[in-house]
Amino acid sequence: MNTLGWQQLVGRIRPNVLNSLRQLRSENLHTGNLENTEQRIEVADKVVNIASPLISTALAGVKSQNEHFNNQTSVLDSLRSINGHINFRQEYAKGIPNFLGYVYHSLHGSISLHTNQLPLALDLARLKVPIVASPESQHNMVWRISPLMGWSQALSVNCTDNWQYLMKAYESWEWLRDMFECESTYHISLVAYYMALKIHERAAKIASNSEANLNPQYLNIPLDFLFIEEYEIKRSATSSLLQNPAVSELWECEDVSLEQMKNSWEMSIEQYDSQILHFYDQSYLRFLAEIPPEYLNFFDVL
Repeated sequence: MNTLGWQQLVGRIRPNVLNSLRQLRSENLHTGNLENTEQRIEVADKVVNIASPLISTALAGVKSQNEHFNNQTSVLDSLRSINGHINFRQEYAKGIPNFLGYVYHSLHGSISLHTNQLPLALDLARLKVPIVASPESQHNMVWRISPLMGWSQALSVNCTDNWQYLMKAYESWEWLRDMFECESTYHISLVAYYMALKIHERAAKIASNSEANLNPQYLNIPLDFLFIEEYEIKRSATSSLLQNPAVSELWECEDVSLEQMKNSWEMSIEQYDSQILHFYDQSYLRFLAEIPPEYLNFFDVL
């Protein structure tokens, strides 16, 4: 397929997605705020299923590694702009565009890491997009917008619930199996992506030279990638990131040196316990003992 054909394909899919979401709103999103998490998951499943033709087509473009098809950043804007076309009225439903954005950038980053295209993942994470519902039409980078990092009211204000939703995606979404060979590969790629975001977050804080940004309670990237039981998933994700030839772009894009990252990384790791106590239940502290040594000493191993 040529570039024009690809663009026409995406152009045909987008209005179908919007029409189906309008129908869902009229049929299912009239009951007010859903307090039951299971009910919200049911609606989230329906929303993702409707959007899946657009998401899966974009991911296929990334997986192709063809420079004519692998730049799929515009799909994020398409998913997040749906409220302007549909006008979700319920408070929780207003979070659906950001929830779709969270799902999309997480899968986009995962397939980018899986296909050794770290710069593509970083390009999307650093893309400046409108802050939905901002009174002054403010913009910020994707990784700096909390609802896009897992604090999405559409499913749960708890980032761990949103993370668990992503972790279960492989068994739930058949189309995702066309992107990754097995569930383990998907999990490794997803964890590696969020590890990459965490490393980049540290570089950005160093570059900003702001004491407020170095506060351990100031957290953009959640730590849920550490809170999985499978130790080998975390270890394999760290190894794949260490071996990625473009890994240095995570800090060099902020004009931060390797030496600066080495000097700051130990402090960053030491702050994890403070971040866990601030954002999570204390029981999660046990996972600190299960962080792979390669991740703890990332810049010494590099």
